[in-house]
Order: sequence, then C-alpha cells, then structure tokens
Amino acid sequence: MKPFMTENFLLDTSQAKTLYAMGAGNMPIIDFHNHLSGKELYENRPYENLTQVWLGHDHYKWRLLRSCGVDEKYVTGDAGDKEKYDRWAETVSRAYGNPLYHWTHLELWRYFGIDEPLTVESKDRIWGRCCHMLKAMPPRTLVEGQNVKILCTTNDPAEDLKYHKLLSGWKVQVLPTFRPDRALNIQKEDFPNYIQNLMEAAGKASSEKKAPAIKDILDALECRLDDFVRLGCRLSDHSLEVGVFASCSHKEADAILSKRLKQGSVSVLEHVKYQTFMLLSLAGMFKKRKMTMQLHIGALRNISASGFLSLGADAGLDAVSDRAFASELAELLDAMEKGAGLPRTIIYPLNPGAWTMAAAMAPCFCRGKTMAAHVQMGAAWWFNDHEAGITRQLEEYACSASLENFVGMVTDSRSLLSFPRHEYFRRVLCRLLGRWMNTGKIPEDYKTSQKIVEAVCYKNAENMLKNEKQED
Repeated sequence: MKPFMTENFLLDTSQAKTLYAMGAGNMPIIDFHNHLSGKELYENRPYENLTQVWLGHDHYKWRLLRSCGVDEKYVTGDAGDKEKYDRWAETVSRAYGNPLYHWTHLELWRYFGIDEPLTVESKDRIWGRCCHMLKAMPPRTLVEGQNVKILCTTNDPAEDLKYHKLLSGWKVQVLPTFRPDRALNIQKEDFPNYIQNLMEAAGKASSEKKAPAIKDILDALECRLDDFVRLGCRLSDHSLEVGVFASCSHKEADAILSKRLKQGSVSVLEHVKYQTFMLLSLAGMFKKRKMTMQLHIGALRNISASGFLSLGADAGLDAVSDRAFASELAELLDAMEKGAGLPRTIIYPLNPGAWTMAAAMAPCFCRGKTMAAHVQMGAAWWFNDHEAGITRQLEEYACSASLENFVGMVTDSRSLLSFPRHEYFRRVLCRLLGRWMNTGKIPEDYKTSQKIVEAVCYKNAENMLKNEKQED
C-alpha cells in the first residue's frame, strides 16, 4: 500500500518520478487566467484565520458543502469562522475522489508544511497551526512562497486598474486581462447603466446624454484597451453563454443597440448578433496589438433563481451546458480570419463532450501562422480540472496537435491558496508521459520529454505573454 500524498504523489511509474524530479516541481508559475483581487494583493493585510483565506472566496468548496447538506449558515452565512472551518473539515475529510480532497491537502502541505490528513480528529490542531502561521503570511507572501512569476487577473474595461498601477513595483507581475462581457451582454438588466459607466471611464460620455451608437462603444472599448495594454495586458477573455455566432452587419448591430436602449429588450437572436459583431470588431483590435483572445464557452450561470436572488453571482450556482456549438464556433473563427483578423485564440469548452471538436477545429485556423498553435484548445477548467479531466484533456490535445505547443494550466480561481493546482497539473502531465514511456508508446527519452514538460508548464505561457512571434 502506498502512503498518502508523498513526494511521489500521483507519480505511478519510475519514468514519471524521474521526469518530475528533473524540474517540473521547481519551475515558476505563470497563472494567466484567474480572478484574484488586485486590491487584496496591494493592501496586503494578513488574514485573521484559515477560514478567511480558504473559504471566503471559494465557490468550489461552497458547492461541496451544500451537496453534503451543510446549512447555508456555515457556507456563506453568519456562522463564526471556526464553525465554518469545522464544517469544511468534517465534509472534505470524507470527500474521497473529489479533487477538493487532493487540493485541500496540497494546500495544507505547500503553504503550511502540514502533511497529515485533515480529519475530525486533526482539525483543531491544523486550525491552530495555520492561524498562527497566517499572522506572518499576508497575501503577497502567500503568492511569493509558491514561486509565482506572473498573475493575469480578470478585469472589466470600466475598472480604473488603480491597484495594478500600485503593484507595478512588486516582484510578481500582476497584469490585467481585458474582459468586456458586460459591454456585450446586451440582454442584461444593467446594460444601459454599464454602457454609461464605460463611456465615462473612457472619457467619452456625451454631455448631451445622447444614446451611444456602436462606433461610440467600440471607440470607448478601444480607448480602455490601450489603457490596459499600457499596464502590460496581453490577453482578453470572453464568456460565451447565450450563443457563439450569428452574422450581423454594422447597420444591424446599431439597430439592435438602439432598440435595447430605447425599448428595453432584445431577442436571444438579436443578443447573439450584437455579440458577434462586437467580438469580430474586438478581435481586430486584439490582432493589431498582438494579444491572445480566450473564449470560455458553455457555462450555465445562476441556474437556481432563488439561490441567485439570495446569494448573488459567483456563489456556486453554475453548471455545464450541453448545447452544441461546433458550426457556430467555426463560423466565428472563419469570420475573424476573413475580417479584421484572427488573433491568437484559446478555446475553453466547459463541456468535455466538446473537447474532441475543439481540438480538431483548432488546427484548421493555424494555416500560414508563424507561432505554433495559433488557435488551440485550452486547459481543463472549472468542473474538469481534476485528475481524470486533466488527463483526458491532455490526451485529446495530443491526438489533434503537438502536446509540446499546449499553453498549459490556469487556476481560474479567486483563492490565494489555489496555486498548488499547478503542481497537481504538472504531476498529472508527468504521470501521463511516464505511462507512455512505461508501456512503450513513446521512447524513454527524458531529454525530449523534459522539453515538453518545460514548454507546457511554463515556457509556452511565457512566450505567449511576450507574443513576439505573432505575425502582423
């Protein structure tokens, strides 16, 4: 019987152990997609206890607690921090097979040096030790201790990026990512107010309170995009939830916008048309600036209406859509390629049933590009960044392209304790390559395999953020 979570955790062949020991665990981390708070990092206030840093922002954990019948009082409610921690310890200690079981113990190990399982019996000991250590571990210390080199946060175009400016002297680069979803989600109730805020943030608000046209919104977005780029932004991010593509002319988009601002509603088709026109226009801006565009597709948001009313967004009330979107995605990428330009693009289908489709589609849009994997399928994320999901995603990628060109793992997290997920990914990658060696599927060539590991775990992300090779 193997002991739990040793230095050879997940590494089940001698080849995997050798490969991981050659440096996978020591490479710096580039987390190019997360939802961390620049304000929290800048203010750098120590946490009072483990609950605040561990459970305060983590809807992954909230979902598990609810699924095990824990009352909301102990999830996001008014229970004391120790009470919430106790419920978490009691819950996760029995969650065998859930990635949170592994992540929880990796986090205890890597941040606090605790290598005993979290159980009902050990929870008070662990609480005491972690709370004591946290007094000397403010947010930036937590990040630095995990060998993080670059963080790319997710930011709305109307944000002033004050804290990114203030963090510019920190040893860890904190770069904004341009996420204009609120400017594209024309069906949302707050859309008119948001557009006014965007125009003001870009210094383009009309003194006559005149309703903006498409060109005005695009000008405002481009103005803010340049502000982002000046602070090191190299990525955009988009969540496509209602649809992916519906052909739309400039005239149609203007008419849809006017209808929304004057009449208060548009149809689902009109939403997708407007979104498509805006995405195609933005893609040209990203291409011009040699940025990478990320498309997250397939989330069902806030599916419990009563839960959303009570808890709000990002509270663990989302799920996976099974809507087919292959033809729409192909049309979107094709329209970008034929139009203002197709920037380097990473496609993240949330439904693993779409992985083969996305992996197969990506190389169709790499013709004539000077950077490898100009369009590629992104990492397993959200409901899929577990042992089985990561393995399957790597296999799918390798079947349709060259694994060496994969840009690698992201945490997609709001938690400052999430960085050991990179280690988790690296162990799964080394295990996969080790198994291939062990079964004769690839040569026992550590030099080549090590180059693949280095590329996938660090160098490809580093090169993407430099983006020096993307063609004009």
